Parts: sequence; C-alpha cells; structure tokens
Amino acid sequence: MKKKKKKKKKRGKRNKRGQGGSEDKSQEKQEVAQEHLGSVSSSYSSPLREPQAPLVPMWTSPSGEVVYGITDDPTAAEAYHWAFHEYKNKRARQELLPTVRSSISAAIEHYNPEQKKTLLNASKSIGTGIIIECDEVKNSAIILTSAWLICIKKPFDDWSHKDYAPEAKVTVHMLDDTISVCRLLYFSKHFDIALFETVGGLTIPIMPLKSDLEYGQDFCVLTRDINIDLICTTVKVKYLDPYEHQHNHYMFIGGSIPKCGTGGALADFSGNTVGMLFCTLPMVAFLPSSLILTCLRLWKKFGQIVRPQLGLKFKTVDFQEMTLIELLSRKYNITSGLIVGEVSAECAAEKLGIRVGDIILSLQGESISSIIQLENILLSIGERYLEEGNDSSSKVDIKVNFRVLNEYT
Repeated sequence: MKKKKKKKKKRGKRNKRGQGGSEDKSQEKQEVAQEHLGSVSSSYSSPLREPQAPLVPMWTSPSGEVVYGITDDPTAAEAYHWAFHEYKNKRARQELLPTVRSSISAAIEHYNPEQKKTLLNASKSIGTGIIIECDEVKNSAIILTSAWLICIKKPFDDWSHKDYAPEAKVTVHMLDDTISVCRLLYFSKHFDIALFETVGGLTIPIMPLKSDLEYGQDFCVLTRDINIDLICTTVKVKYLDPYEHQHNHYMFIGGSIPKCGTGGALADFSGNTVGMLFCTLPMVAFLPSSLILTCLRLWKKFGQIVRPQLGLKFKTVDFQEMTLIELLSRKYNITSGLIVGEVSAECAAEKLGIRVGDIILSLQGESISSIIQLENILLSIGERYLEEGNDSSSKVDIKVNFRVLNEYT
C-alpha cells in the first residue's frame, strides 16, 4: 500500500506539471537568460542592452580566420532568442518617446537657436488654421482657415461649381488637448477662405500678417500633420503663375504638405505670416497676406468680400523665357505686364476686344507687373464701390490699358 501511495503521489505531481508546464518552462527560460546573457528587463527604468549571442567557434578558414555561430546547446540558444525578443519589445516601446524617435519630420533643418525660438513662439497660434485675433473680454479667438473645411463638392478645376455646407459642425483641437466648437463667421467662395470664432481659455500669441514678400526669398512652412505634430520646413517662393485650373490669386512654394496641412501658415523668420497654405497640385499654393489683409478689411467694414470679375486668365511677362522677354522688349517695347492666357465666353473683356495673347499693361491707370498686384487692385475697386453704397451685384466700370498682339489671328 505504501508503494502504491508513493506512485500515486508521483503521478499527481506529473499531472500538476502537465497543467502548468508552459509557465514553468517560460520561467526557466527567463532565469537561464538572465543568468547567461545579462538583464534585459522590460522595466522602463532599466537600461536597454542588447543581449550577447552565445557564439562558439564553428570552423577556421584557410587564412586562419575563426568563424563563429550560435551554440548547439538548445537551452542557451533558446534563452538567447527569448532575451532578444524582450530586447526588441523594449526598444520598440522606448522609440515611442518623442525624444527618442529617430525622426518626427523627414526634413533637414538649418535653423539657428534664435530662429527656432521665433518659430516655436509662432507655432503656438498655428494649426490647420491661423489665429488672427483674440478677445480677452469675450475669451474668444478668430481663426483664419481654408473654406475647403466646409466644402462638400470640390472639383479639381477651381473655376467649376463648388458646394459648401456652412451649417456643418466644426470643432477645434487645441494644442493643450482641449476641444472647442467653432462658429462660422464668414467664408469666401472665390478666395476659399473661412473665418471661425472659438470660445475657450485662450492665451495664445497672435502671429501678425505681413504683406511684404519677395520671390526667391526663404520662408518657413508652419502647419501640422494628422497627429498634430508640427511641420516646419524652409521653402522658397517660386517664379510661377497659377495653372489653368487654378484661380489667379495663388502664389507657389517648393516642397509638399499633407492635405490636412491646408490652412497652415507660410512665415518669415521674424514670426510673421506672409501667406496661408493650400495643398494643391502640382505645386503647394498659398494666398499671400497682402490679399488676406484686404479681404479681412472688407469683411470687417462691409461683412462681405467683393471684387469685379474680369473673366481672364493671365501669365506674368517677367516669368517667361528670356527669349520671349527680349522679343517683347525689342519689337513691342513691352518689359512688364500680364499676358492674357484665357478669355471666358461672353465676358466683358471679350466684348471689349481683349483676346488670348494680348498684354494687359495697366488697370485703373496703375501699371501692372504681377497677378497679385492686379488682384489687390480689383479688391480695392470692390472696396470703393461698397463705400459708395453700391450693391455687390452691380456693374462697375474698369479702365484697362492693353496691347493687341494678335491682330492677324
């Protein structure tokens, strides 16, 4: 009976190992790994060390070089693989820290410490919109962004019909992780800008709008990606005109931004906003601050933004090939102006006799050298017209001086 009892006890022990054997084995691996390979603790505070492989000499080459490989000892090899697995897991967790991540942005930065301080301060008022005004009494702020935010039908061609949903609910995710509901104040279909008011505990510095900028000058893209991480890259303003499918008021920069970066800022290195970004193809566009400032002035004075519609697309003489610039200078004594690229059917300009290839020299008696200059003149015409008490749907007389080059076509 005693022998039988002893055997039964042994069998019971085997059953217990059968039920919890995997746990015992795992524990055994950990103990062996720590004994032979050093600590690879997954604790946050423990140092991260790659475990050393249990290498043994495998063979010697004719030149006398010893070649090593993993030991045939299954316990040591299995312990090493377990330890290396733990090491990789901890390294992956560590790389989630923002200070350890190899690169949040792929862009190469060349900013000095003072520029970084300026851009850091400017970034506080930048998201996929630009805070342009704060009211401490109302504890509110006005955000300038793109009307694409409420556009429910946006064709590739800017000149095609677009549908908007001004009643759409828009929320702002602030940089302190709070969320605020916005109220739409106004939006312009032509310029695709929108103004929203948000209320909340806002103590945010305003990034001033500055109208001065030069082609070829270095500026900084300040916008955010889908994770609200800052996108900060140095770019140059390109000597480019808008493409056929784009409105006349765009200027362009090099580089790229994500679609969610639309509404961000193009800034100078003094912390001023010189334009608002649009994710367009084939180049990133921006609406210059000179136009934004005029639009804001019109909105504040009249509650609307109006400008005469010419029905024309343009190309800047200064942006053309040197051969064409020299020819225009030599044969026509023209050194600047806007070349007519397209004329809308039945528009006033067509009835006036303006055709593709003609050159606009001045508008309202003011010489024209860039499309943005023309856009600013058109907005000033709209402003004066509203000041005189006219309706935005009324007609207005515009004095255009142009040179006909296609008299034989």
